Amino acid sequence: MNPVWSYLLAATGVTGLLIAANRPRVGYWFNIAAQGAWLAYAIATRQWGFLLSVVAYTVAFARLLRRAYRTADVSTADQRAALRDELVHLWHDLSIAWSYESRADPRESSSRCEGLIGRIHAITRLVGPVSSDDVSMPFLLTGMYEQVHAGMGISVQVPEETLRRCREYVASQRAPAS
Repeated sequence: MNPVWSYLLAATGVTGLLIAANRPRVGYWFNIAAQGAWLAYAIATRQWGFLLSVVAYTVAFARLLRRAYRTADVSTADQRAALRDELVHLWHDLSIAWSYESRADPRESSSRCEGLIGRIHAITRLVGPVSSDDVSMPFLLTGMYEQVHAGMGISVQVPEETLRRCREYVASQRAPAS
């Protein structure tokens, strides 16, 4: 056998791995097909040890290919919806960390709030601000909702009707029971 074969087979293997790194499904199919060349080489040179290698690589790439097809393709809309849901959860987490009822040390609570606000900023830059309906009342009544967004240079306004409902709810909770 000509030594060029070994260079071609090595180049084929490296090419397959490079393709698999960027486009897994295509790369795995390429690598499975390349095992045919290795099989031909093993038979032509009577190097039967390569047969075990061919079987092992074929099984490994077939398993990777199966896993790649089981991975669900997620659309951009799904990703944006997931980020928006996460943003709502971050606002909820911030309301807990910021709460006066929190038993945390004020310094610990403050650093936790700063971390959450940083994450809110990062996701808001990707998907835009959440609706004021998804934010807890204290943030709306104190102006914190607007302040957090102003820190990013985003202007948001809480509708006056929403603020009125929040004030009425707070007043009804403070009113003595008759």
